[in-house]
Amino acid sequence: GGATAELLAALEAVTVEADAIAIMAPHMDQLRTVDSTVVEKIVMKQWWGLARDIIAKSHTQRVDLSFAVRKAVRVLKDEADELLRTLNPKYGVASQVSPAFQWAQNDTSVFLTIKYTVRWNAPGALEVTDPKVIIAGNNFNFTGEGKHSNNKYKYVLGLSLFDNLAESVSTWSAASVGKLSVTLRKKWPRKWPRLLANKKAKISNMHVWMEMQEKLDSSLGGYTTASNSPVTCAAAEKLYCLATDTCKKVENCSQCPGKAIPKLEDSLCSGMPGEKASISFSDSDMDEKELGGELKL
Repeated sequence: GGATAELLAALEAVTVEADAIAIMAPHMDQLRTVDSTVVEKIVMKQWWGLARDIIAKSHTQRVDLSFAVRKAVRVLKDEADELLRTLNPKYGVASQVSPAFQWAQNDTSVFLTIKYTVRWNAPGALEVTDPKVIIAGNNFNFTGEGKHSNNKYKYVLGLSLFDNLAESVSTWSAASVGKLSVTLRKKWPRKWPRLLANKKAKISNMHVWMEMQEKLDSSLGGYTTASNSPVTCAAAEKLYCLATDTCKKVENCSQCPGKAIPKLEDSLCSGMPGEKASISFSDSDMDEKELGGELKL
């Protein structure tokens, strides 16, 4: 209220702790009426004697000031830590590094966990500022800046994946401490033979997410591993035939069952669907005036 605003203004106007003590004197026996912002102001001004007196009296008056005091001390501590970090001449410049990551897959998606560190088992930044993720075609790109061990890092990860992605239904989240979680939806449901388009490409801090993969393997049971994709065929200047999982020269799309039309921009042999679409539904819950069951397309 108005009294708090006046008290804050009075404290702001003085520079010497003795003057602040005089301002606070009428309020010392009624700390329950003193707003927490006033206590924060006194700590932030680093009037330690006055702050200790207030805390000592708060115990006898049974007033809990711990939140206000801890909040102000944390701000001061962060400022002091930042000052120490600037003693490192390289601190202001973020070193660009490639973060460690794990991956796993089921039939419809690829799952990535990116850790803000260079090696998976090493400690890293707890969070990144301004994380950016771009998912387009078969490419995944991530950038973000973080701090760890008094250093700033710019984490950059660019992956050219085995096959194309469905960008609009792919998702990511920076909610976990120290990690970015990504779900990349595959354009076609099938098992990939590897994560990257180039089978010779090596990324030192890339790992298979074994714990997750073991859980997902059951969903891949009915799928044979794909050998090719529009991405791998395009690298060989050919078009992809989905029906036979092979790469065809442009003039040989006629040999792709039901997909004889070359679609150069998609590196694909295309055509009309070869089977008629069907839809079926059965009302399995049998509740009166209510439909509930499985819809098959």
